[in-house]
Amino acid sequence: MRNPAPLPPSAPTPSQQPPQKPSHLLEINLISAQNLKQPSTNLRRLQTYVVVYIDSNFKLRTRVDHVGAENPTWNDKFIFRVSDDFFRRETSAFTVKF
Repeated sequence: MRNPAPLPPSAPTPSQQPPQKPSHLLEINLISAQNLKQPSTNLRRLQTYVVVYIDSNFKLRTRVDHVGAENPTWNDKFIFRVSDDFFRRETSAFTVKF
C-alpha cells in the first residue's frame, strides 16, 4: 500500500500574514492636451498618447488619439495604490510624459 502524497501547506491565516502598511488610492484623470508641437516633418499626423507613473517600473499609458492632432483628448482614468508616506513627503510626485 502506498503512502498518500503530502498535502500542500495551507494558506497563512490573517494572524500569520505580515501587517500591511496603510495605503490609499490615487486617481489621475488625463483629459486632454492643447497646442502640442507638430513633428519637424509634416509627413505624418500626430498620434499622441501619454505615459503616467509614480514608480518607473510600473508605467500606465493612455489610448492613442488618432484624430486630435495638436489637441488630443483621452479622458482616461488611472488608479495607483500609494502609501501614507506618499502623501506625507513633500517630494512625492507622479510623472506624465507625452
